Amino acid sequence: MATITPNEHGVYPATESLTLPREQKGWRGCPIAEIEFCNTGEQWLWATAFQLMQGDCHGRSAPLTMHRAAPTRADALALAIADLRSAMERKDSRDANAILEWLTSLNPAQMEMF
Repeated sequence: MATITPNEHGVYPATESLTLPREQKGWRGCPIAEIEFCNTGEQWLWATAFQLMQGDCHGRSAPLTMHRAAPTRADALALAIADLRSAMERKDSRDANAILEWLTSLNPAQMEMF
């Protein structure tokens, strides 16, 4: 595995991402939700992003930095799922419900990379 280094701001490039796209004809904007990972060789970094298009139109994204690290990919995924679930459980919109359904389908134990 090649060494992955952060940029001058401490942000790492994503080596993998899981995306819940917005299934809308002709849509060219951001996905409903995304989880990004970076395998540094020593640990897994994770970051989440979402954009709701109803209600308060709340959105959030975070860069991949050492502030969100886990020893394994499964651990990083579990933390990312918990982060997004916490943000979505307080929302009442179609997008929030779609994100919660998507998160339920992501099982960290089944998704471990080999």
